[in-house]
Amino acid sequence: MPTSYATPPPPTVAIALQKQYPECIATQTRQSRRLLPKLHRTPLLVLLVVVASAVFLAVTPWMMSEPDHRHLFGDDGPVELISELLWVFLAGVAFGILRPIWQKGLAGAALALACAAREASWHKQFTDDESVLKPGFFLDFQDVGIVPKLIAGVAVLILLWSVIIVSISCWQRASRDGWFRASWVQTAAIGLITLAISKVFDRAPGIITDFRDVDMEYPLRGVLYALEEGLELLLPIIFIIALITAHRSRGK
Repeated sequence: MPTSYATPPPPTVAIALQKQYPECIATQTRQSRRLLPKLHRTPLLVLLVVVASAVFLAVTPWMMSEPDHRHLFGDDGPVELISELLWVFLAGVAFGILRPIWQKGLAGAALALACAAREASWHKQFTDDESVLKPGFFLDFQDVGIVPKLIAGVAVLILLWSVIIVSISCWQRASRDGWFRASWVQTAAIGLITLAISKVFDRAPGIITDFRDVDMEYPLRGVLYALEEGLELLLPIIFIIALITAHRSRGK
């Protein structure tokens, strides 16, 4: 004969708490959902453009001849030239938006111009392969006189000052705006991730050649070159969008 109960079994602790304190449970649920920042519309569109551009860039070697592809995405090619101009444009935007102008504005403009110079290979202006951003240029390289080293040293100091000022400014502003809850922070983060990925594509051919002792052939090498140069072209655009978004949200 089945056992019968006069009263139902006691509810679990979670159900009991939910029945006794429904408003508290609902509030905690909403707060836990807010722990994960929502991707705003602007960074979402930027992310979609980056992904779509990467897919398009990956198939460009099959869309044109090898000489045309090398010219388009090679050094001193149209893509690199446009990228340099966009970095210069970003410098103008930073100088016109960031305040105080002689601190943040000048630092932002100097950093963008340094990126333009880096894109134009000015960091190797004094030598064929030794970058002024490496300590070896100042310590070990014997073919460069003292004057070029002094010029490069001043440029590196200005670059370091710009990086410090911009980093502190971004940190302070992001902490006030809630970090990744802010649209401009999400957009800037997408830009930094895109920068890191472009550097992976930049180093990949040399790393593969060194480890496997195999020279990469076209079209695989063309895919990596297109992704590197194409994503680098998007970088100043992404940072311009992040800068304008931060400026527009200042009063909100």
